[in-house]
Amino acid sequence: MENLLYEAALEGRLILDKVDMKNSSSESPLHIAALLGHVDFAKKGYVEMMKVLIQVDPEMSRAHDIEGRNPLHLAAMNGRIEVLEELIRARPLAAYANTIWGESILHSCVKHNQLEALKLVVEIMDDPNSLSAKDEYSMTVLHPACIQLCMQTINFLVMNTRVEVNALNTNGYTPLDILAQSRRDMKDLDIVDSLRSAGALEIHGRI
Repeated sequence: MENLLYEAALEGRLILDKVDMKNSSSESPLHIAALLGHVDFAKKGYVEMMKVLIQVDPEMSRAHDIEGRNPLHLAAMNGRIEVLEELIRARPLAAYANTIWGESILHSCVKHNQLEALKLVVEIMDDPNSLSAKDEYSMTVLHPACIQLCMQTINFLVMNTRVEVNALNTNGYTPLDILAQSRRDMKDLDIVDSLRSAGALEIHGRI
């Protein structure tokens, strides 16, 4: 039965009725579905398949792999928008889980440059506090956005959310400080202007 389950997840077929929660690698069927983006596997119409999975084991959507990533993390980092939406609506609390590095679902969206996934999670969660969440290095979602020079993501965060623009990481750097260390071209100056217009400060004075 377990092999059939994973074959179904890989092929996107809807044959799940009785399933075991995990395989030996700690990944649930939802991990595979979220990673590959089989919407029907997670939906079966609307939420029928999700209900079946939750009935089998209510904690399945919160099951995590060895890196602490649950199916929502995988859907977010791979931009599986429809799967991500179904998972969050079916099990909202799973959206607050962190990886072993303390990274939230929002961190996963930003670090993998999945802007649409980020917008979706922010909208559905509707929780300003989630934007203040920090990873093990005390970085909010704005820090990695600046590290990767994600202009659109930065603009979205500073213009449409309540993200803390002057949050400090473990080294005492603000997002603007991070940007100062990685500045390479004119695009960086546009990001600087965007951050400063939102009240961002540079603590270490390099820009």
